[in-house]
Amino acid sequence: MQDTAVLSGMVLSEMPVGEADRRVVLITRELGRIACFARGARRPKSMLVSATRSFAFGHFTVRSGKDAYVLVHAEILDYFEEIVTDISCSAYACYFAELAAYFTRDGQPENETVQLLYSALTALRGGKMKKNLIRRAFELKLLSVNGLVPDYTEDQFPALQKSTRYALNFTRTSAPNLLFRFDLTPEVEEEYAREADRLLARDLDRPMSSLELLSVLDI
Repeated sequence: MQDTAVLSGMVLSEMPVGEADRRVVLITRELGRIACFARGARRPKSMLVSATRSFAFGHFTVRSGKDAYVLVHAEILDYFEEIVTDISCSAYACYFAELAAYFTRDGQPENETVQLLYSALTALRGGKMKKNLIRRAFELKLLSVNGLVPDYTEDQFPALQKSTRYALNFTRTSAPNLLFRFDLTPEVEEEYAREADRLLARDLDRPMSSLELLSVLDI
């Protein structure tokens, strides 16, 4: 008998396979990043058509197969339709998904990362916070979740403005669902962004392809 599990998470990406199937990459609270096949998901009458679109968030029932997981059922709680149909929001969301996939470990619980991704997409949809500031907060918080952001003390970072150090420490220590609720002056935001760039340059070993789209769109 094949084992099944119900996982909570989000579709990071999807691609067609064969004539009617899809291969999806999920980020889940319980097992981190997993790839699974959704058989017949491209058929119009399939129950998995909408559940295998990028950014679908909910509960996914998967079965362990010989070589990969198989998606057999899904209960979607949020499709993030507003993001999918907005080219600017979609470009940011694709970048967040790619960055999350980069830092997520297969088979390791990723509760905080799933919450962070959900909260970032919710902030994008809400439109109350600048998209580029959402991006920088997401980058820094994701790095923090992975233990890659220091405590910004005055002794260690005297060159940074006090407000910038406060913003960086707020990002590092805030719960993901409470993070995307602030604004910065242009000068502080610029310093905040430079620090995000510095840390990403240190910890990434390849460029994010979706970030190039953001640069092309200049958004």
